[in-house]
Amino acid sequence: PQEQAGYLENGESLSAYIQPSQQSLLPSNNLETERAVEKADDTISLGALVPSQAQILIAQIQEQLKNSNSYYGPQDGIVGAATVQAIKAFQKEHGLEIDGMPTEELLTYMLQQGTS
Repeated sequence: PQEQAGYLENGESLSAYIQPSQQSLLPSNNLETERAVEKADDTISLGALVPSQAQILIAQIQEQLKNSNSYYGPQDGIVGAATVQAIKAFQKEHGLEIDGMPTEELLTYMLQQGTS
């Protein structure tokens, strides 16, 4: 079983970790797996590798929060729980509306306050 698609290296079936409604998505053999990987490789484009404007904005806000010792997570451009919590704390500390949203206005305010 270790060499078949749908199994972990230790021989345990992946089906134990996948909901029944999703099991039909598992490849039935190695050939299907190889074809799926080849197809995925063909569809990767440069656009998928370039961060969006929103991700850049979020990463800049995360950087400002890190510089003010309000955030200790990664500057990855992803709004996770730690980012939202840090934004809310910053907003509260500065008397801003507390919504936890990473906006251009928030970044502008941060830069004007000299948190960099």
